[in-house]
Amino acid sequence: MYKRYDEMSLLRAVEAVVTGHFLQKSRDKKNKLQYRKKYSEETLLKALDSVITGVMSQTGAAKYYGVPQQTIFSRLKKMRSYPGAQD
Repeated sequence: MYKRYDEMSLLRAVEAVVTGHFLQKSRDKKNKLQYRKKYSEETLLKALDSVITGVMSQTGAAKYYGVPQQTIFSRLKKMRSYPGAQD
């Protein structure tokens, strides 16, 4: 017998294939199931570079590169608090 999928699961799968981002299941502290987007360090660096050079806003880079906006924000904040640590 074939496994039946609900509509939401199918939509997530199609979105993952179209955007190239596959979702990773994990559980938080309260044991709730959550989905996290996977992205590479290289993709994150490209997003940071586009924000630093002024090509894109943080929100635009987050959407374009598929990196969470909060991750971009926190990395930029760390870079600004340690100006000599920029590569």
